[in-house]
Amino acid sequence: MVKLDFANAFNSLHRPDMLQSIREHLPKLYPYCYSSYCKPSFLYFGQHTTLSQEGPQQGDSLGPLLFCDTIQPLLTSLESELTLGYLDDVTLGGRQDVVISDIQRITIEGGDLGLRLNPSKCEVITHPGLTVSDPMLQSFKQVEVQDATLLGAPLFP
Repeated sequence: MVKLDFANAFNSLHRPDMLQSIREHLPKLYPYCYSSYCKPSFLYFGQHTTLSQEGPQQGDSLGPLLFCDTIQPLLTSLESELTLGYLDDVTLGGRQDVVISDIQRITIEGGDLGLRLNPSKCEVITHPGLTVSDPMLQSFKQVEVQDATLLGAPLFP
């Protein structure tokens, strides 16, 4: 089983992909989202100004919906026996070769959406003695089954 972490996920999601997804899946919401996200907006902090050009705005109550709707097709295309997604947290479980293939798919297709895995925060959960041979999985933090958590909750007593 692996737990995947995207680096700065909400702020990295490409807005054109987000708008296209809303247009396809939630067309009644599209005009509102388009008016909010079709052009970069200015963010002000004291005398500093920066453009907000990617992802939903922080504090937008629709932000989680916009993010999840955009990545849902990717999640449903995965072949792992266990595929869980909660906002930007993704957990996969199953045969090692299938999970590795799904991680590669997430890396490529997620990258097309602006999402990048943060390997230093990703975890591979294995039984003691299981050899992890894939270089990508080896770069993830190794966690033993008895220490595994899911969304902050321990999986085992």
